[in-house]
Amino acid sequence: MFIGIFIFLLILKPIVCVIIYDTTDDNAHGVRIAGNDQFIVYGMNLAMGFDINFAPFVPATDCVYVNQSRDFYVYSLDVVFNNDNNTSDQLFKFVQISEQMSTQNIYFSIITVNKSLCINGNMSTAIIRDTLILNGTHQEYMLLKVVPSQKYACVFADTFALMFDIVNNEIIELKDSYTFYSYPYPIIPHAIDVTDRYVIGVAYAISYINPNLAVVIAFLCELQPFRSINYTTIIDMNSFAQTAALATTYNIANQMSIAVNNERQMAVFGFPSTNSVLLLNIDTTSTNTSQWNINIMRTDYGPPNSGFGQSVAWIDDKTVAILLYSINARSWSQSEVWTFAVDIPLQNPLSIFPNNQQILDFDFSITFFQMILWSNNLYLLVIYNFVILVPSQAPGYQSIWYTDEDFYSTIFQSAPCPSGTYKNEAGYGVC
Repeated sequence: MFIGIFIFLLILKPIVCVIIYDTTDDNAHGVRIAGNDQFIVYGMNLAMGFDINFAPFVPATDCVYVNQSRDFYVYSLDVVFNNDNNTSDQLFKFVQISEQMSTQNIYFSIITVNKSLCINGNMSTAIIRDTLILNGTHQEYMLLKVVPSQKYACVFADTFALMFDIVNNEIIELKDSYTFYSYPYPIIPHAIDVTDRYVIGVAYAISYINPNLAVVIAFLCELQPFRSINYTTIIDMNSFAQTAALATTYNIANQMSIAVNNERQMAVFGFPSTNSVLLLNIDTTSTNTSQWNINIMRTDYGPPNSGFGQSVAWIDDKTVAILLYSINARSWSQSEVWTFAVDIPLQNPLSIFPNNQQILDFDFSITFFQMILWSNNLYLLVIYNFVILVPSQAPGYQSIWYTDEDFYSTIFQSAPCPSGTYKNEAGYGVC
């Protein structure tokens, strides 16, 4: 009997170790949408490629690149702003961190596309420069952000932290997580944001008190030199406890988000598991960077079971946007984006998207997974491998739904404010 069980376990072991890559889940393992004032990009694992739209952001044919021979599972990507006057205005660049599905090798890629090569919505060629980061080391999470200078990118993953030189296409620093954080148990980053001086992130850290449980921490890292400075528990086991097994593997219930405002030296942290958003102060006043730290300023709660804090972003120095994953307020959208004045408790939203003027004309109810904001443009990752861009409009105008035949994305169109309404500032919001 014992021998039979032993043989069965030997047979079962390789099956258990097989890694399943869910190409239909665009929310998984990282953030695969990014944008700036020049272009937006969406990494599609189901189609093995990417979808890109170029400014000006108006309803128009997007550009799709597909390469089925690349079995790269993209975890996260970010755009690089082209501010070089000597570079063609037809060239656009973004970076991504991926895992090769056949080998579990980790690659950092710099991808350059030529707008002029987009013909009838298809792009057959892209310049892709892959750099091998690790051999055969599967990651559950990999998060990537381009530093505002546009020269560097940082990656935080389960087992490593990376600083990469985009200009010279080379690794600056690559450290294993235990060395980087100087912590004896796993730290699994779930969200990061970056300034030119530091990275702030949120993660599950396996508790040194009870290694079967994990706590939520915020960590602070210096960029030059690239090193971990400080971390603090922001949700302890008395408030919310996660098992170590769930904390170290991907599942949508583990969603976290963070966005930093460099001018205010503040960050907003979304934790939808408890329908909460925390406002954090980032103290970098000391000339000794080892003294930099993170403090909790306030905790606000949204409606029960709404996924309040699924994604968070700053609109300006005084206003934040909060994504509610499952508010179910409308038959055609399970999710909403609420905006708030950040200096008072997040109780009464200033505006809500979608709304009666900014509808989503789908035949089914949709869910928002993630959002990003820049220059008052709202970019949403939506269920069923789809993205929505709600462009910022000038005073007196708003963005409204535009019906097109695009398979992967839609861009709202500009329209004057309806009679009897007004809008006195630029933004994606309603009149």
